[in-house]
Parts: sequence; structure tokens; C-alpha cells
Amino acid sequence: MYELFLSIISGIMAIYAVYQVVNFKPNPSKPKVTRPRLIVATIFFTVCAIGIYSFGYNTPERMEAKYLNSILKEFEKGDKLLKDFDPNEGFYDGTDDELLKKIINIKENINKLSPPDTMPNEILTAQESLVRGLDKIAESIKYINSDTYTDGSLLTGVALAIYKFYLSSHSDVENLIKTKYIDMINDKIPNTP
Repeated sequence: MYELFLSIISGIMAIYAVYQVVNFKPNPSKPKVTRPRLIVATIFFTVCAIGIYSFGYNTPERMEAKYLNSILKEFEKGDKLLKDFDPNEGFYDGTDDELLKKIINIKENINKLSPPDTMPNEILTAQESLVRGLDKIAESIKYINSDTYTDGSLLTGVALAIYKFYLSSHSDVENLIKTKYIDMINDKIPNTP
């Protein structure tokens, strides 16, 4: 967060320096303030703002943590929705259509996410498995089919296991994600060897 603050301050200074260059009026009492020096200051503050943001705040680990955190939030939403769902009978109060719409919405949200380039191909495969699993769960809700629901649950479980394995081998990314999502993963999936 400190790096983000520094990059914002540097950006403000760069904007102020541009303003001074545009409205420059030579002052004989301050001979050291010249247009070329103001241009150099503008370039310096711009480079500082971009550099601090890119290398201090917007690191690959942060992008990976943001992506995984988004995936886990969507998974948690789906998990809460399906807590009281019976794949053999559906809901007794007729809310299957609402549940179906919400599951499809979660699937679309996950489908829109794209993993950072720094992540391995297994993570992209896990996302595809998660989307396919949610498709099967949505189909099972629509047709009240427990076999399809089991297949969908298995696919989402495999995807979650891949995410958990990735986080366990990348503790820096794991530390950037909120603790409650990590705990949720640990509760749902047995420890991998």
C-alpha cells in the first residue's frame, strides 16, 4: 500500500510539473527555475510514478492474488447457494429457477476472469474445469439430476484442488489473499500430499 501511495504522490507531482511547464514565466529572481529543468522534473516524476506502481505495487504476485481471490469469492458464493440444494429433489419452495440464474451468473463471472501470464497452464485448465463443473451443476438444477450434479461437483472440486496446490507452493501469493478464503479452501478439500 505504501508503494501505491508513493506512486500517486509522484503522479500528482508530474501533473503539477506539466502545469508549471505549460504556464512557465521566467522569474529573474529565481534564475535556476527554467523550462528545460521543469521538463526534466516532469519526466522524472512520471518515471517514478510508473516505476513505483509497476515494480512496487502492481507486482505479478499481486495480480495472481487478485485473480485467485476473485475466483475464490465466486466459488464461495456458489457454495453458499448450493448448501441447501438437494440434487434429487431440488428446493421445496420452488426457487430452483432463481438458483439456476445465480449459478449461471457465477459461471459467467468466472469465465470473464483471465489468469495473469505469470501463472502456469494448469491454472487455466482449473478455470475451464470450474466453468464446466458449474455448467453441469446448472444442468442438474434445471433437470433435477443427481448424477450430473455429482459430475459437476467433482469438476469444481478438482479445480479447487489445483488452486489449493498452487497456493501451497506460492506462499507469497497466499499471504496476499484474505485469510477467510484460504480457510474456506482448507475446509473443503483434504490436504494434498
